[in-house]
Amino acid sequence: MPLSLMQQWGIKPDIAIYSAFITVCAKTGQFDSAWQLVCGDKPVMAPHLPLKADSITCMNLLTACAETGRFTEAKSLVLGDGATATASLMQQWGINPDVAIYSAFITVCAKTGQFDRAWQLVCGDKPVMAPHLPLKADSITCMNLLAACAEAGRYAEAKSLVLGDGDTASLMQQWGIKADVATYNAFITVCAKTGQFDSAWQLVCGDKPVMAPHLPLIANRITCLNLLTACAEAGRYAEAKSLVLGDGDGDTATASLMKQWDIKPDVAIYNAFIKVCIKAKELGTGIWYLEEIINKCNMSTLSQIHAQLAPLEKDNFASMIDKGITQGIYKKNVGLMNHCIDLHMDKIFEGDSGDGTHIRGVPLAFAKLLFCYHKQNNEPNITSIITGYHGNNTLKNGMISFLKDEFGLEFIEDEFNSGMIVLSKSAH
Repeated sequence: MPLSLMQQWGIKPDIAIYSAFITVCAKTGQFDSAWQLVCGDKPVMAPHLPLKADSITCMNLLTACAETGRFTEAKSLVLGDGATATASLMQQWGINPDVAIYSAFITVCAKTGQFDRAWQLVCGDKPVMAPHLPLKADSITCMNLLAACAEAGRYAEAKSLVLGDGDTASLMQQWGIKADVATYNAFITVCAKTGQFDSAWQLVCGDKPVMAPHLPLIANRITCLNLLTACAEAGRYAEAKSLVLGDGDGDTATASLMKQWDIKPDVAIYNAFIKVCIKAKELGTGIWYLEEIINKCNMSTLSQIHAQLAPLEKDNFASMIDKGITQGIYKKNVGLMNHCIDLHMDKIFEGDSGDGTHIRGVPLAFAKLLFCYHKQNNEPNITSIITGYHGNNTLKNGMISFLKDEFGLEFIEDEFNSGMIVLSKSAH
C-alpha cells in the first residue's frame, strides 16, 4: 500500500490531524471513513491504543453523524447501549460528555427523527441535564431542542421549554436561562410548523407580549420572517398586513409593527408577505397595497416582486410583460437572444443590478410562463435555456421536467456548461 504523504514527510498524525480529517469526511459524505478511525478493523484511536480520542474528536464525529443521518453510531458514541450494558465509546476513552456534546447529539436526533431520545436528555427518567444536576443545559441546547421540536412537529415540548405551563416555570427558567430573541424566533418556527399560530402571535401582540417596542426585548428581521411564514401556513392575512403595512388608512392609520420596531422591510419580507396574500387567497386585497410597497422599493426589489407576482396572473401574463416593457420594468428582449432564453434576473429586468444579484434566477413558475410567452410570440425554435447553477438545480431540473411533460421536448444539460440546458439532437 503506498505511504501517505505524511508518512513520506516523516510526520506522525496526532489526534488533531485525525479530528480535522473527520471534519473533511463529514463535509464530503464519507462517514464510514471517519468511523473507521475509531471503530474499524484497524482503528487508530481506541481505548487499547496509545492514541485516544478527545472531546474535539467526539464533536467532529457527531457533526459527521448529523450530516449523514447516522443515529446508531452517535448513540454508541455518547450513550452506549443500555440494553446490553455496553459502555459508550466516550466512557471507554475516559471522556465525560459535557453540555456541548449533548447539544451536538440533540442535533443528530433532530436530523434522524429521534426526537424522544433528545428529549430524554432533559426530561426523561434519567436526565443528564436538569436543574438538580451539576450539568445544566445552556442556550445552545435550547436552540437545538427547538430545532428538534420543529423537525418532529412537537409543540407541547417546545412550549414547556420556552413558556412553561400555566403555574409551572418553563425549563429555561428552571435552568436559569433567559430566553432571547433567537429563542423566541425558533419557537415561532415550531408554532408555524404545528398549526399554533396564536401562540406565536401572542409573543408580539398578546396580553403579555415578550417582544414589543416598549419592552427591552425587541423583535428583529428574522422574527418578522418567521411570523410571516406562520401567517402563510395559517392563512392569516390581517396579522401579516399589520406586521408589514400597518392597519387602517388616513387619520386612523396605525404604524406597522415593523415600523414600531424600527425594522426596514426588504425584498425577503415583501416576498414573504406576498406568499401570505396567495395562501390566504387575499391576493386582490394584497395587490391594492402593492403600489405602496413598490414605492418603498428600489428597482431590483421591484423586479423580484414582479417575478413572484407575475405567475399569479397566468392568463394576463403576455399583456403584463408587454405593459412591463413599456413601463421600463422588463428589458425589450425579456431574456431572449439567438434562440436562447437567459433566466437570470438581470437579463430579464431593467435596473436589476449586476452586483451579485445577477446570479439569481427567476422563480420556476415565472420561467415556465416566460418560455411559453417567447415560444408563442417571438421564437418558436428555442434551442437552449440558461438556468444558472446557483439555485440548487431547482430551476434547471424544473424546466427539464416541464419541457418534457408539456411539449415533449428533450432538453439536457450542456456538456460544457452545467448551468445551461440544450435541446437534445434527437429532439430536433
